[in-house]
Order: sequence, then structure tokens, then C-alpha cells
Amino acid sequence: MSNPVHLVELENANDEILFLSKICKDGRIVELRAQGVYETEPELKLMRLIRKHRFEEAEKFAVTFNINPIIILKARAQIFVDKTVCTSEDIINLIKILESVDDEYFKLQCCSNVECSNHEDVRKILNYGSTIMPRSNVS
Repeated sequence: MSNPVHLVELENANDEILFLSKICKDGRIVELRAQGVYETEPELKLMRLIRKHRFEEAEKFAVTFNINPIIILKARAQIFVDKTVCTSEDIINLIKILESVDDEYFKLQCCSNVECSNHEDVRKILNYGSTIMPRSNVS
């Protein structure tokens, strides 16, 4: 290929992907072209922001594009559940997040899977979990 193309991923506010093309003539660069690739599906960009733990930006993005923010709350909660051991402050923050989530099964799963650093935190999270009543599909 006489004019190579380079893929460049930038960490910036827009978070787009750039392709840089060098146009060479007689062994010299005569032109440098930059082409941006933008996501058109807001949900995909939201998922990327969540994967990168850019939650504040994801929340603003969800409001802008009228996307349900529950996935952001679940991702925040999952961070605490995935920690090796949670502190008392982590448990308090997890419960605050879970109070905003409507998915009872997710909430119960978080309560049963989180690792606590002391028995008081275990009691606190289990007490919270015991107040959750999963909705039945039976009418």
C-alpha cells in the first residue's frame, strides 16, 4: 500500500475514532487526511461510557438522548459487588444506589454476592435484602 492508513483512538470529550491517511508523492508526505468515525446509536455510546466507568458523563448523555439511566445505576452497583471486600461506606453507597433500581432480582443478587469487611455490614446488607419483595409473574 503506497498510502498507508492509521487507525487512531483518542481519549477526548467526543471520544471518536480517527483514521489518518498519508498521501505521499516522490517519497514525501504531501497531504495528511484525518477522517472521524462517529457512533450514530446513542445506546452504543452509552455502553462504551459505562465500560470506561465514566458514569457522570454517561448520566448526562442518557438525559440528553432520553435513555433510561437504570443501566448506569446497575453498573455502579456492580462495581461494589465485584470488589474483593467492601468497606462500610461502600455498603452504604451500594444500598443508596439499589434504592433507585426497580429490578428486585438484580438487587437481591447484589445483596447476596457482595463481600463485606465485617459482620455489621453483612447484617446491614442482608437486612436491606430481606425488605426486597420480588414481583411475581402470576396475577
